[in-house]
Amino acid sequence: MAAKTKPDEIRLKKETIVELYKKTFGNITKCCEAIKISRTTFYEWYNSDPAFKAELEAISPDDLICDLIS
Repeated sequence: MAAKTKPDEIRLKKETIVELYKKTFGNITKCCEAIKISRTTFYEWYNSDPAFKAELEAISPDDLICDLIS
């Protein structure tokens, strides 16, 4: 298997953050700690990547509550 490139690693981390965001009920600090990035990096990604931002904004409070119940 070929080594992951930096863009691949970032893409995977962003995908992981989206999943963690749901599981941690929107706790950005916990998401960042889990994948070992700073909150500054998170917000740089959030502000510079419209698709990433849209994915996070699409998670409604109901999605977070449903995870708690299930």
